[in-house]
Amino acid sequence: MRGKRFWLAGALLLLTLVSYARVFECGFLAYDDDKFVTANPHVARGLTWCGLRWALAADLVFDSPRADYWEPLVALSRMADVELFGMRAGGHHLTNLVLHGASVVLLFWLLLGLTGALWRSAIVAAVFALHPLHVESVAWVSERKDVLSGLLFLLTLAAYAAYLRAPSPERRLLVALVFALGLMAKPMLVTVPFVLLLLDVWPAGRLSLGAALVREKAELFALSAVSVAISLRTMAPLSSGGSALSLAGRLVNALDACVSYLAQAFWPAGLAIGYPHLGQVTSWPRLLLQAAALAAVSVVVLRDRARRPYLLVGWCWFLGMLVPVVGLVQVGIQGRADRYMYLPLIGLALAVVWRVGEWAAANGTRRRVAAVAAAGMTAALALLSWRQVGYWKDDLALFSHAVSVVPDSPIAHNGLAAALIRLGRTDEAARELREALRLRPDLVVVRRNLALLEVRRGRGDEGARILEQGLASVAGDGGDAAELHLSLGFLRAQEGRTREAEVLYGKAVQADPRQWAALYDWGNLLAAQGRLGDAEEKLQAARRLNPDDAGIANNLGLVLLLEGRAPAAVDALSDGNRWFPDDPRLLTSLGRALAASGRDAEALLRLREAVSSAPRSAEAHYQLGRVLEATRLTEEALAHYREAVRLDPGDAQALAALRGR
Repeated sequence: MRGKRFWLAGALLLLTLVSYARVFECGFLAYDDDKFVTANPHVARGLTWCGLRWALAADLVFDSPRADYWEPLVALSRMADVELFGMRAGGHHLTNLVLHGASVVLLFWLLLGLTGALWRSAIVAAVFALHPLHVESVAWVSERKDVLSGLLFLLTLAAYAAYLRAPSPERRLLVALVFALGLMAKPMLVTVPFVLLLLDVWPAGRLSLGAALVREKAELFALSAVSVAISLRTMAPLSSGGSALSLAGRLVNALDACVSYLAQAFWPAGLAIGYPHLGQVTSWPRLLLQAAALAAVSVVVLRDRARRPYLLVGWCWFLGMLVPVVGLVQVGIQGRADRYMYLPLIGLALAVVWRVGEWAAANGTRRRVAAVAAAGMTAALALLSWRQVGYWKDDLALFSHAVSVVPDSPIAHNGLAAALIRLGRTDEAARELREALRLRPDLVVVRRNLALLEVRRGRGDEGARILEQGLASVAGDGGDAAELHLSLGFLRAQEGRTREAEVLYGKAVQADPRQWAALYDWGNLLAAQGRLGDAEEKLQAARRLNPDDAGIANNLGLVLLLEGRAPAAVDALSDGNRWFPDDPRLLTSLGRALAASGRDAEALLRLREAVSSAPRSAEAHYQLGRVLEATRLTEEALAHYREAVRLDPGDAQALAALRGR
């Protein structure tokens, strides 16, 4: 039997790799992969001490626009990928696939060790490995959090299984440590203590210990509580993008999501990214039917809990692990997502496979039928996943498929529009955005994108009208009103209507005091008018709200420098440089501030770094030339002035410096 275990583990891993082989044809998506990887300056440097500091602080010390939750292990894994593979998408996809494959093998060994059931454990692991609901988690680089937290989840269960075999304080501590690491990858794992209680029911059979089972997991419940507190702290920015949903609307969508997940687990058709949120748009007959279906299953597993405890364990595993992501606390605008089934599906597979296995054990005929069915299911899931991976090739393929499968999804239409815009197909993009807006008139992200597209097409008045319509329909203050005021303010500033822009920026901040982007744009507008004191005030406020933005730090430093406060400018720019040590704008501005403070040697060092980092920056060459000239390195200064003019023939300051020679 020992040899068979290894053969089965190897076969599961091979099946996983073959089914996902097309993932290496997939590139990075503009949908979140830019924010988390390709355009993330912290990740792009690879593994650095600055990157480690950012990963530990983002969304714990401050809300970062480059992180969804506090997930430092995910960020560090992405940095490690950059260190190993650079920005080659295939390497990042390889890591996702390796993590998923490792979880498949670990799940098999874990179930086998807990139950001793070889083939049932293998079939559950095969479902986990090959189910097309998991393609989103594996094929999307941004969803590293799923596959990494999934592996840590299973390692936590494995550590708990070891504790059950030989309880000791050291093994109990190991469970807590691995669980803590899992929470640092994805806070969805807050339900782990409850999953361990389910394992106590079956297969461990420890229910007789009663309340002691809860007490021995006290530190795990405490870790979950801390993770929930951290997540709630950072949820406000993620919750924007749609009108506030009533509790009734969230409950309706949660019920529909559970039933939809259940249906797609058994019949995985119509899978796509961006399922729309139902809100309260559903029929009472459908709602009652869904509630009755969940209630019926619950009644069956409860009535059979003594004879078949695995049914209760699997069903509660499925429903319980969905609680953090089913939308009772709504984050984002989606109604549900395939990626949320990455771990809950294990519970369903466990219940079904063990029940079928019990049925098949009665006689040889049933065993043969079950074996053929299992082989057919495995082949079907592998083929479906192979096909599903192909849709993740690029944004156009992904969202074109999503629109065809879920035509009533504004997320799909908005994503397709973004892909079309990048291809220059603006007329088609406008049609997609208008369809998305028709489906959900309250979605600010769609309204903003359509307005900016109309401006790009030379229809500024139409863009303004679209935003004003949105403002007329928004009730009161909040994130939606702030976003609309900000977008309209930006448009008015572009038109030179600065007074109107200021008023709109002010309304954005009034509607949402966390709206750092409005403060940033407002500060830049004031600086352009020479109102440096007011500009400094706005930029300081923006910096406090969002220290994770090089532009804010740079422009604040320049305003301080223009005010004649060179030492304060050095402090502000040095702080920004600590977060973004390779940013050429910050290096250039810091060099200017150091020179103005009489620290020419340090200024030369920073400006040479700026030129090395951005050799095509005319500003960096000019500022370096100025400091070189001040330190009497005239010939080298002239060379940089000439390079600045070559790069930007209209650079007046560099031309003036050359004419002065």
